[in-house]
Order: sequence, then C-alpha cells, then structure tokens
Amino acid sequence: MKPEQQALVNEHIGLVRLHLRKRVPTPREPQRAREYEDLFQEGCVALVRAAARYNPRRHGPFAAYALPRIRGAVHAALTERFCTIHVPARARREAAQGGEPAKKPWPTVFDGLGETARLEQATAPDSSPRGETIRHTLRRRYEWAVQYALDELRSLPWRRRDPSAILARIAGERLLISSGCERTALRQIARDFDVSSGRVCAYEQKLVEQVQRRLASDRQAALLLELASQQPEGFDGGLDEGDRDRLLQAELDDFEQRFAQLALPARAELTYRLIERSASAIVEVVRNLYHLTLSETGEPRLA
Repeated sequence: MKPEQQALVNEHIGLVRLHLRKRVPTPREPQRAREYEDLFQEGCVALVRAAARYNPRRHGPFAAYALPRIRGAVHAALTERFCTIHVPARARREAAQGGEPAKKPWPTVFDGLGETARLEQATAPDSSPRGETIRHTLRRRYEWAVQYALDELRSLPWRRRDPSAILARIAGERLLISSGCERTALRQIARDFDVSSGRVCAYEQKLVEQVQRRLASDRQAALLLELASQQPEGFDGGLDEGDRDRLLQAELDDFEQRFAQLALPARAELTYRLIERSASAIVEVVRNLYHLTLSETGEPRLA
C-alpha cells in the first residue's frame, strides 16, 4: 500500500470497531467461528480495499466511502462463513432465481443496471499501467448518471417525508458499489430511517429507472459500448486520440441539443454557470462573446 493509503487505514481503523459494537449482536454462547477477532479481521480487509480504491475527488469523505464496505464485508462473513451451514452466495442467488444458473456479468450498460456497478472493480486510472480504459470511462458516465438521477429525484415535490437522505444512502451504498456482499441491505437502511423496507425498495426502483433513462440518452455511453464491441479486449481496451475526439464531439452534440430545448432564462443561467466554471479563462471567454455580438452595421457596442 502507498503511504497515504496506509495512513487512511490507521486513522479510520476505529470504523471497524464502531460497526461491530453497534451493528453486530453478541451471541449468547460465543463460538469460535463468530469471535470478535474474526469479524474484526473481515472488517479490516474491507477497510484496506476501500483505501486502495479511494479517490477523494470522486468518493468524498473517506469514512462515508469505507463504512458501507465494512458493513457489507462483515454481513457477508456472518451469513456465508460464520453460519452453522455454509451456503455460498452464488447458490443463494440461483435458489432465488428458481434454480436457474447465475447470470453472467452485464452485457451492456443498459441491461441489468445493478450489474453496471461491476465497473467499479476496475483499477483506478492513475494506477493502471495502460492508463484509462473504456471500462474506466464508462464507469465515470455511470457515476454521473447516478448523481444526475439523484439530483432529479431530490428536486421533485414529495407528499410525505423528503426521501433525499434515503436516496443518497441508496446511491452511495448500493448503486455505486460493485460487490453485492459489500452493499448495505435495504432492511438496514429502512431501520436507520425508521421506514418500511417496501418504501426503501420503491425509492431504489425510482432511482434505478431514472439512471436507466439518463444512460439511454447518453451519447457517450452508447459510443463507448460501440468502441468496446469493436476491440478484442472489450471494455478493457484503451482509447486513442481518435476515440477521444469522437467522445468529445458526442458530448458537444448532446449539449447543443439540450441547450436548444431550453427556454431563454434557462439558457442565460446555463451560460452564466459555464462562464463561472471557466474562471481561469474568463477574459478570453468574455472577449469571444463580445466579438460574436459585434455588428457590421455600426450598431452601438455594449461597452
């Protein structure tokens, strides 16, 4: 591990103890398979993995990023390894599907949205010897779609309680986590917010449907799928300069189409936000805008 990753583990090792103390019941008759040290080790392994994958610009505070993974690892250990009868997760999935074989990893980003989160299993772009792959880029588009869907649902009027906090937990601890054993159970989220599991499940379904609609209209995601189908390495293939130019043009075309559909006040607000985000080149941006407004007929200038 890198020194900064080791520092994260040492600083947040208390998260494992906190979770075991608050969430894991102590058995009346302790058994060797459920001793504290065993569960503590499982949580520490999840903490180390979280530190290895952590990206502060994408994942926010480390504690909020690592705690769901610790919860999932401890829960998986309790249900798979430390139970009286060992039942692998794959066997449980097949039983839930009526005995059918478990499905293979997702074929496209639009089919089986839950499997789309498997993209997180890719190594971070800065640590990959080949640089960013199609998988990394497509994973980023998926994360943006989840954030967009979350913002859209937060802005809707709700007749009952505002589910913004619940939706954020679902997005951060379920949709954006690749491994099923590391995802926080819906029952746990329901208990934390004192609501029914059915309501939390309905919120997750709404969020998933919103993400699917966003991805279905994402031109870059469609282009990435096309590029992956044309390369022998599939999603692990790289992107050359020509591919990046096509992705950029797809992004520009998508923005132009959305901008043309906006009303004039919304266009003005979006333009102002774009100028704010380009603060380092604000003088050049304003000069180009002013140049576009100049008239050859001799009309008065703005300044």
